[in-house]
Amino acid sequence: MTDVAQATKPAIKARPEVGLTEAILLERLAAMVPDLRARAIETEQLRKLPEQTMIDARASGFLSAFRTRHFGGPGLGLSALANGARVLAHGCASSAWTLVFLAQHTWMFAKAPLALQEDLLGGEFPGMMAGALAKLGTAEKVDGGYLISARSEWNSAIMHSEWVNMKVDVDGVVHLAVLPVKDVTVEDVWFTSGLRGTGSNTVVAERVFAPTHRVAPNEAMMGTQAHPVHDDEPFASYPFLPVVLMTISGISLGSAEAAVDAFRDTISKRVVAFTGGARQVDRPESHLRLGEIMGTLRLAQTIWRDSIAQIVDAYEDRSGMEIEQRVAIRQNASRVTRMAAEILQQITASSGGSSYFDASPLQRMQRDVEVIKSHATLDWDRAAQMMGKVALGLPLDKTDMY
Repeated sequence: MTDVAQATKPAIKARPEVGLTEAILLERLAAMVPDLRARAIETEQLRKLPEQTMIDARASGFLSAFRTRHFGGPGLGLSALANGARVLAHGCASSAWTLVFLAQHTWMFAKAPLALQEDLLGGEFPGMMAGALAKLGTAEKVDGGYLISARSEWNSAIMHSEWVNMKVDVDGVVHLAVLPVKDVTVEDVWFTSGLRGTGSNTVVAERVFAPTHRVAPNEAMMGTQAHPVHDDEPFASYPFLPVVLMTISGISLGSAEAAVDAFRDTISKRVVAFTGGARQVDRPESHLRLGEIMGTLRLAQTIWRDSIAQIVDAYEDRSGMEIEQRVAIRQNASRVTRMAAEILQQITASSGGSSYFDASPLQRMQRDVEVIKSHATLDWDRAAQMMGKVALGLPLDKTDMY
């Protein structure tokens, strides 16, 4: 049984992030799981999170948990963020994905100019932000700032955001422009087989004004140097991609954990059709299948937890990682997600035709993890190729993210 199965819902304070620790946060998120699971079909139908899910997430403290202490937050770290993603996925992967993207943007912008941080993080509650880093727009210099024109796809959590960041070219250098969502157009295009509830729609900006302090160099935002006001908080300076890799692979892992729990329950109760009343729990092939699946799950958990520990060890003391270590982290995240997808495939194939009904969480979990597996940063072929090139002493391409 996983660590979220027996959670009970605790009382939530008016300012839930005050005094928040990782243990308290994960307890609160585990208590959300039954409601997330109950709302999963509604979440898919809405193609965004139900309002009550956003209320519950805010009350849990998760959306404020990674705001730095400089801005009054608890400044929790990678373990809390990644395990939060994993726990939330036990209820609904779309909800986990959306909430994690909102939460980690409050961490990411600790590297931004301080005036921009004040805009986003200086209020009683941090501003919620979406963004995607796929396409490059333009920035026309005008008095006091820039006119931003850009089109960006895959903006997870845009339906719950006040801000959006878009990649633009400023004098040949890639920058992130932060714009109010009210000033852009959100195109409703998110009709997908999985992660339906993330509302990862397309955003279009047409000559939207951004003051100079809201346009920050992309390289700095992806790097390992937070603003000096956060010097006493190492997590603020963690590099972007390893953190994101652990959170999104954590959602895959959490989905697989929940599926294994459900499969164990199915085996114990299911009567196999056209067998004269044979119980699945008595069939040797079911014992074999469950044993294989649990072995795969334990290996995926070990790889994932070890990767988090490596990242924390390397960046808490600011020593950093060599390129080979960073590339290995990317490959590990991809491997964990592939293993989660394999687990879901085996479970649905062994759970009978009822597992493919809309009401079955198993088919939803399988669809969600397949979509997660397709994320560009989890591309197995790309990750393996990068690992091979590094092992041979060959240079990586400029577009190889690590």
